[in-house]
Amino acid sequence: MLAGIVAMAFNSCLGSDDDDEQKTMTPQEYQSYLTEMSGTYDGKTYYYNADHKVDSINIVGRIVGVGDSTITLSPFPARALARCVKDSVIRKAIEAEPDFGLKMKFYINAFNNGRLYYGVYPLSVTFEDVEYRDAKHDLTFNFVTYLNNEGVYMNKMTDLNFYLLDMFEDGRSLEQYYSVYNSYGYDNGYYTFVASLKKRNELDN
Repeated sequence: MLAGIVAMAFNSCLGSDDDDEQKTMTPQEYQSYLTEMSGTYDGKTYYYNADHKVDSINIVGRIVGVGDSTITLSPFPARALARCVKDSVIRKAIEAEPDFGLKMKFYINAFNNGRLYYGVYPLSVTFEDVEYRDAKHDLTFNFVTYLNNEGVYMNKMTDLNFYLLDMFEDGRSLEQYYSVYNSYGYDNGYYTFVASLKKRNELDN
């Protein structure tokens, strides 16, 4: 199950640690951590496919820390979002859309024995002029996270979770996906994405 991948990914990144005391960061340390995280990464994003089996896509991650604090995952396939759409006509239309770069803001909120914990805030993704049912529509997908440590960085590796929340059609709510009121519900796993990335060597960037 995807929950197992989440656990394995975080364990491989974190290793074992008996010291749970978090270190308070100075502004200078915070900036140095942003610099450390910045760079180009290779890895995969995991999610459930339409058959409720774990699927994955190869992605390149770009983390810009100082002055921006953004993470971009690309190429992110539209089909990874389309599989969640309940309306079969709209689902087919989204599947035909091109891949895109999924961008998210992040901030570091804790440091613990070499591990950096950070929160992620994926930005909405809008497909403009999607044609179906003899009309064109703008479809916007929104994401959510519900913990401040959805991302963990250690030893040039990082793992992060995010969740597909809902879809809007021309500015009005059309479909709801992840439930923040039932975060452990069975259906929520279907709307979960897990990115596992390893930083490239500087000469490879």
